[in-house]
Order: sequence, then C-alpha cells, then structure tokens
Amino acid sequence: MISLLALSFAAGIVMLSFVKRARLGRLLALAVVPALLLGMGGAAVAATHTLTVTVINRNGVKVKAGIKLVDVVSSSSYSATSGVARKLPKGTYAVLTSVTTGNTITLSGKAVKVSGSTKLTIDARQGKGVGLAISPAPTGLERTITMRVCTRTSASEGVDASASPGTLLYIVPFASKYLGFAALGSWSDHLGTSTSYAVLHQTTGVPGGLGRTFSRSQLATIGVVQKRGPSGSVYSDLAMQAITSGCGDSLYAGLGGTDRPTATKVLASPGTWDVRVSSSAATKTGETWNIGSYFAKRTVSAGKSYGVTFFNSVWGPSAQLPVTVNGRISFGLNEMFADPGFPRDGSVEGGDKALATLQFGGKTVAGKQDKGWEPEPTYLEYTVKKAGWYTLTNTATATTRRSPSRPGCCPRPAG
Repeated sequence: MISLLALSFAAGIVMLSFVKRARLGRLLALAVVPALLLGMGGAAVAATHTLTVTVINRNGVKVKAGIKLVDVVSSSSYSATSGVARKLPKGTYAVLTSVTTGNTITLSGKAVKVSGSTKLTIDARQGKGVGLAISPAPTGLERTITMRVCTRTSASEGVDASASPGTLLYIVPFASKYLGFAALGSWSDHLGTSTSYAVLHQTTGVPGGLGRTFSRSQLATIGVVQKRGPSGSVYSDLAMQAITSGCGDSLYAGLGGTDRPTATKVLASPGTWDVRVSSSAATKTGETWNIGSYFAKRTVSAGKSYGVTFFNSVWGPSAQLPVTVNGRISFGLNEMFADPGFPRDGSVEGGDKALATLQFGGKTVAGKQDKGWEPEPTYLEYTVKKAGWYTLTNTATATTRRSPSRPGCCPRPAG
C-alpha cells in the first residue's frame, strides 16, 4: 500500500490520495471460429466459408471499394475489398461500404447470411437521394449534410459521408434490424453573425432515401455567447455534436469561427447535444493547431430556449491532480489552467509551461519539465520504492498565442 501525496499548489500543501479513472476502450474480437465436421473416421475438418462483394458505382461500372463486415451475433469486425473472396466464420453479417462516383457519394448497408461461397452485389445506382431542409428555408447560409450507416450490434461500426454544396448524397435502402441510419444537417454563415441551424434525423434500418423537412416550430433555441476573456487565442470555432444512442451519436456540425465576441442563436432539433467551442492558434511556421476545447451538454425540447456562455471566467487552477495506480505516481503537467466554468472537460487550452518535482524524505526522486506548446502530453512518472508520504510540487505559467484573423470553419476534432 502506498500512502501519499503532499501536493504543493500556490498557498499551501494539501494531503491527497487518488485513484486514476480508467479510460474504457472498445475491443472487437477478431478470432475466426471454424465449424467442425466429423467424418466416418472421426477426423475433424474445418469448414471454409467465404463472402465476395461486388460493388457497382452510379455509372454502372464495377469498382474496388473497402468493405466493413460485422458479425451481428458476436460483433466481431472484419475488413474486406470488393471483388475478393473473404474467409469468414459461418453467420449473419452487416456489410457497410461507401461508393464515390464523380460528385456523388453513396452509402450502403446490408445484412447477408454467409454459408459456403456467398456472393453479394451492392449497386450504387439503387441509391436514393438524401436531403434535409428547414421550413421556412434559411437564406444566405451554407448547408452541409453528414450521413452515416451503422450496425445496431453490441459494438457499433459505421461509415460516414459529408457533403457541402456541389456534392450529392445517396443511400441504398435496406430494411434490417441490424442496421441504422442517421443524417445531420447544418446551416451557417460560418462567422457566427447569423442564426445557425443543426438538425438530426435517424432511423432503424436504411431508408429508401431521406427528404425530411423540419419546421422552425419543431426546433429548440440555444443562445451561444462567446466572450473574449483570458484565453489562449483570440480565435475559436463553434460546433454542435449529437449525443444519442443511435447512428447519429457524435455526428458533428461545424458552424464557423470568429476572432470577435459573438452572440449566436442556434436552432436545433430536440435531443441531447454537445455545444462546443475549440480555440486555435498559429505556430511560428504558419500552421494552425487546435489548442483546446470546451463542451456544454444540453438536452433541448421543441419551442424551448436555452443558453451557454464560453470564455466568461478568468483562468484559474484546473482540476488536474496526481494519481496512484499499480504502484506508480503519475501527474500530468499539461492543462494546468482552465476556465472554472468548464473545469473537467479534459481538453482545456494548452500553452502552459510547468516544472514538477517529487520529493520523498526531503530528497528529490523525480522531476519533469514542460516547455509549453509541446505536441505531446507531458507526465511525471515514478515507480514507488518505499511506502510513505511524498511531496509533489508543480509551478505552472500560462502563455498565450494570437492567431491571425481567418475566415472559414473549424478543424474537425478527432472523435
């Protein structure tokens, strides 16, 4: 057992003990389980089953395409290439793919039973148009649609496609309880100076095209204020990200960026959303990097009004704390300053310089320095050799960067 820690911060020393919160990941079983056939002499023979998928684009031409395969019972996931026989365990599989033909993108999701030499054809010419609309129609705004077809299994897999003006989206219909579909539409001037829109529609099974229209009375109103208090950059991007149990989960609509204080009205379809802003700044070499994000979760209803304010508070100490796990002390030197309104987002604005030291019995046993604006996270790590009280001291200094004014929209976040 390890007894710790004495954490020195600003005015005093605080005695703390911590357990590190585990980050859960998704693990897909990839083992192929052969069926066994017993012959007259009792010998076991592994049965071989294959699936060959033929993909035809909207011009009627056979094309190569990447295929995602998911066993609907075990949720085991496999990859394949169209036109090539893929060995698989016997079972029922969801088959997902995306087909691009010129300025069109067609998504397809089908379910097929694999036994022996199974063949499946996906024909993009069967695709039906996907579209979302607002009534009355917004004027002077750019529309973007993102769609996804996914599996409805214990481990969801999906394929996405996005379209700005000039790109057409299609979906190949297929009714199955193992599949789902979602489309997210957004309308914005990408500056935050006009009312923006974000609407989500999702289904079980893959529909025969989608042409849903939302009336404005069906939408909620979210007032988003971006002030310009102490932050790492004057430039930030606004986005809406869906939180749901269906295929639309995490679909993302960037609504534009600004280097000025703004008050933006966002009309959104009922449901749960992450209203989020991401700060960005320019490096010395002219590259633009996302330096932090803030999330405000809102569950909204039709006809109701809500609000959220970003960059409202003076920076203060963040919620970053030392932890002990498996006989090790770990302390992250990044994200030492945060907006108190969003203390635990896990992605506060970077740029802080820090120097941490760990002492035991009056002697320094570990140290770590972060010079600020480093590309990877910095951690002080120490394997405990003796039980007792340890003193962790960290000195952090906030630094800022100013990004130039720039039009356009946001870098899409990972996940």
